[in-house]
Amino acid sequence: HKTPPSVLHNAMVAPYARLPLTGFVWYQGEGNAWRSWHYERQLTALIHSWRALFPGPEEPFLIAQLPGFRGNTPAHA
Repeated sequence: HKTPPSVLHNAMVAPYARLPLTGFVWYQGEGNAWRSWHYERQLTALIHSWRALFPGPEEPFLIAQLPGFRGNTPAHA
């Protein structure tokens, strides 16, 4: 079963919204590299939403992303 994104956000991100952070690090694994064309739109939305949620909207946002080591096939294939 899939967990709706709002559940993850409400449980794992929103509780920290008032903390004075100095930046963000987003680790993107390779498990869904077969649909990497989504990343630009999704990461842009993530960055904008977290900068709006947390104090200090100009804090740096570092993205660490691994390349897919299985080519462009889904992880379950």
